Amino acid sequence: MSEFSPRGGVRTSRSKGLQDLQASLPLEMLRSWDFLDHGEEKINPINSSLRVDKQSQMCDSTDKNCSRFTGYCSLKRKVAFTLAEVLITLGIIGVVAALTLPTLISNYQKRVYVNQLKKSVSSLSNGFKLMMAKDGVTELKDTEAFSGITVTSCANFDDDTCKSLLDAIHNTFAGVTYEKINVNYRYLSVSTYSTLNDKPILRFPDGSYIYNLQFRKSPAGYTSGTMGGYMGNFMLDVNGSKNPNTFGRDIFTLYIGNNGIIYPEGSQATSEVQTNGNPNTNYWRTTNNEPFSCRAGSIVGQGCAGRVLEEDAMNY
Repeated sequence: MSEFSPRGGVRTSRSKGLQDLQASLPLEMLRSWDFLDHGEEKINPINSSLRVDKQSQMCDSTDKNCSRFTGYCSLKRKVAFTLAEVLITLGIIGVVAALTLPTLISNYQKRVYVNQLKKSVSSLSNGFKLMMAKDGVTELKDTEAFSGITVTSCANFDDDTCKSLLDAIHNTFAGVTYEKINVNYRYLSVSTYSTLNDKPILRFPDGSYIYNLQFRKSPAGYTSGTMGGYMGNFMLDVNGSKNPNTFGRDIFTLYIGNNGIIYPEGSQATSEVQTNGNPNTNYWRTTNNEPFSCRAGSIVGQGCAGRVLEEDAMNY
């Protein structure tokens, strides 16, 4: 029933008062009445707009937007990167990778060479010390392997003059083989390779090999120093025929002390035996003499074995 207001306007029906009351109450309280949840016949028609309003409030906390007037819901707009932003980001990542990956790969490979050198030096030293232990002597020159050599030095094992040493090497270093191959090599700052044809080598099971063999019957050089003289020297390629075949990277010059220990070229110990007792003349850190130096400007790299083992790194 409608009523006239004192101002002459038409006043809404009493049902509007009920509608206003319902609109102000929470949805849970409304559901406790018979307006919304007792079937279609019990739903008060005047609550339809109220229901839409309450439903739109519920939709606000989900992934949809709902109109409080129509009840229509649409998916909320997702925030994402544009294609241009993605491409720019990928481009930046590519540039950074191009700048840093070569350095990371180079440093990793250097670490591999260092570890291979350390492993080979340790293995060789242990083997020659084992020869002394088996014979009960304290110097290599007194072992059957070296004392049985019938020439001043052995550059190969093609005849019986160095058979005693070759037999001892086979018995001490499991899986070692004696071969002849063409050896490619280059110096540290030189791009061109040289080749040693039909070169005698001793190849070890891990793929490394030694060449330019010089094994001696008796110690040479300065015999009163750390090494007690040297019983031989050779080149070690820590990864065999694999590249880079470069002195100071995977090729190193080593000496065998009369005490059975392997010493690197460029160390103070090898400087002693080479210079009648002076530890600094051919020491990599203090000399500019090639092939012993391994400082800035070094072009050979033979003396870098001393630096690598001293610093436990390849800092050049």
